Amino acid sequence: MNETTNSKHKYKQLARELKEAEKPGCLEDMIKQVFTSIVRLPKKVHWRIVLDLADFAKRESRFTEAKMLFKLVAYLQPYAYQGWLEFAKMEE
Repeated sequence: MNETTNSKHKYKQLARELKEAEKPGCLEDMIKQVFTSIVRLPKKVHWRIVLDLADFAKRESRFTEAKMLFKLVAYLQPYAYQGWLEFAKMEE
């Protein structure tokens, strides 16, 4: 799926909102916020938001949740190396 300039812009806007809302220990709140906000984005960039969420889970040492989210990224965009690479780094 090719991403358009408009979809990239919408992704960056939501990513900025999520970055501002990040607080240690609030993974559940972030998951709720992502999955309620993701409907505003085109489907072709959903994997990027889920990847950001998986990275946050990894930084919070919530490895079970991060693993599930990385698997979701691989399902949503199997040809994107970023998800596979970050998952492999975490497993190491």
